[in-house]
Amino acid sequence: MHPARTLRLAATSLVASNLLFAVGGCDSDPSGPSEDPWSEAHLVFASTRVGTGDPSSAGKDLFRTTLDRVHTERLTHEPTSGVRALQLSPDGRRLVMEATWEFGCPNIWTMATDGSDATPLTTGGVQRCNEQPKWSPSGTYIAFTSSREPSRWGWSAWVMESDGSNQTLIPADSANTDRSDWIQTWTPDGRVVLSSYLNSDGTEDIWTYLVNTDGTGFERFFETPEDLTPYWSPDGFTVAFVSQRDGNREIYLMDADGSNVRRLTHDPGEDDFRWLGPSPWSPDGSWLAFHSTRSGSTQIHLASAIDGWVRQLTTEPQSARFNGWSPDGGTVAFESIRSGNREILVVGADGEGLRNVSSHPAEDGPAVWVGGR
Repeated sequence: MHPARTLRLAATSLVASNLLFAVGGCDSDPSGPSEDPWSEAHLVFASTRVGTGDPSSAGKDLFRTTLDRVHTERLTHEPTSGVRALQLSPDGRRLVMEATWEFGCPNIWTMATDGSDATPLTTGGVQRCNEQPKWSPSGTYIAFTSSREPSRWGWSAWVMESDGSNQTLIPADSANTDRSDWIQTWTPDGRVVLSSYLNSDGTEDIWTYLVNTDGTGFERFFETPEDLTPYWSPDGFTVAFVSQRDGNREIYLMDADGSNVRRLTHDPGEDDFRWLGPSPWSPDGSWLAFHSTRSGSTQIHLASAIDGWVRQLTTEPQSARFNGWSPDGGTVAFESIRSGNREILVVGADGEGLRNVSSHPAEDGPAVWVGGR
């Protein structure tokens, strides 16, 4: 475990350390209402707005904003750091992220949702990148993908305790050096879901596996590489996944025990959970968000988990990327490239109330919902 660092904004500190975080000052009027604006649902997002001055730069700090943009606060102070892959802990108190482009590679950090108590959990360097952190359902563990294992082809999957201790390569019998493993998600009972790329015969099939946090119990989840990216419903009874079994990518459902497989979407376009990030399930389990090319560009659609009725939620000029459901399930956050730069927008699940909550010429995103639970 790496000790938490007390962080401050100082020129000498910025030169001396790899990544310094500090709690920023709120832009709101201190004489205003005493209610805490951050107790309600709001967004934490990465942005280049105070970085190198180049909107295309990878350097991003974290900010938070209320949906009405009355309150906006900078959480981290390091304009040359890269921050991405944000996820909120199950108890709603901490964020995990990729940060610090040290020697071109990110590492895993956690911090409180107000920007305090930033803690590095991994260390890296050239060819030792640590990416895609995912909290376990209990918040006890964090799974992540790393290139630190020199004997492996590409990437390997790891699990650590939430304080960074006991970092373990999974699966424990990782003798197949022709396989590259990526963290996908967790099962409700705390097993890690991997996407495994196999190329031992010159091909590249993607298989989905389950494995315990100690590296044991490695087993295939799907019987075919045509089935991908499983996500469990909030009640744990249903699994949504993507399949190419009928020729193109569509959304399917099945019971948690693998029975009762049924196709949910029916369109010649590509319907997909890949690159989705947060769970596609609405908090009450009635809707699934997914990316689809059925309208030409990649847009966010919602499908009823009951009957498969589909609503196109976004109509962005280029494409949209899902950033998650609000805690009450009434709003969806997403990234969109507008006027040449990436912005964070929110829209009601009914398609109404579209608004830009970042509205800045810099590159904003990704974002994660915080508060309101």
